[in-house]
Order: sequence, then structure tokens, then C-alpha cells
Amino acid sequence: MKNINKKLFFSPTDLTLFMRSPFASWVNHFVLEFPEKAPEKDPDDELMGLLQHKGFQHEESQEELFKSQGLSVQKIEVETIALKKQATLDAMKSGVDVIFQAYLENKQFFGYADFLVKVSGASKFGDYHYEVWDTKLSHKPKPEFILLFSYVVMLRC
Repeated sequence: MKNINKKLFFSPTDLTLFMRSPFASWVNHFVLEFPEKAPEKDPDDELMGLLQHKGFQHEESQEELFKSQGLSVQKIEVETIALKKQATLDAMKSGVDVIFQAYLENKQFFGYADFLVKVSGASKFGDYHYEVWDTKLSHKPKPEFILLFSYVVMLRC
């Protein structure tokens, strides 16, 4: 969740948090509005850090797989949201095969796609459009992924 010019923007994580706990979602909103009143954050969890590291490794191996297939891959590695949005749009316009860490935004929703993969089909870019690919270290889908999938379809370019 972020506040830009007094307008709230929500990510898929915010939506799944609300599904799991409306109170936790309310706390995040409260902290956003009143950071000086925020409770002290819990220390970093070692297991979560390990899982995050494994997730990054999994994404990198997928990126290498795309490259080994001869596909052009562009990673979005700029600092600000405005630059990420523009770099993603520029990559889509140029027709790169795979966009890694793409930034997507639609009205009050935003998010990062692990990968946008170019496929045939009409769009404002021409005879191609992009599918969102999300990498997960799981063998079974979780119910909230259905919500995330609906969100991604809404952002589809």
C-alpha cells in the first residue's frame, strides 16, 4: 500500500493481506497515515530471509532458462516508480521477448510481475502482447493466488 498525492494505491500483497486479516490491513493503512505512531517492527526472521533468498534464486534460474532458449530478456532495474513504469512500457513497445521485474499500474492498483512474456496476439503494441508469469516455490496453488490471477488479468496489457 502506498499513498501518492493523497490517493491510496494497493498491491496484490495488500489484497491478500486483507483477505487473511482485515485488521492487519487496517494496521498497515494506519502506519501509512501515521508513521510516527507505528509500533516497532519485529526483527527480521531468519527463516523468512532464507525463503526470500531461495525465491530470488528461483527467479534468476527462470531468467537464465529464458536466455538459454535464445529469448531477449530485459530486467527493469531503475530506482523510482516513475522510471520503472516508463522502463516497463518502453520494453513492451520495443517488443523484447521477456521483461523481468516489470512494474504494472492500473487506476489504484500496482504490482510487479516476475516476468512478462511476449506472445502472439493483437494489442496496442502490434501483433503481440504480454502474459504475466509469476514464479513461486510451491507445488500447490494457494487460494489467494486466484485473487492475484484476477488482479493480473485486470492489468493485462
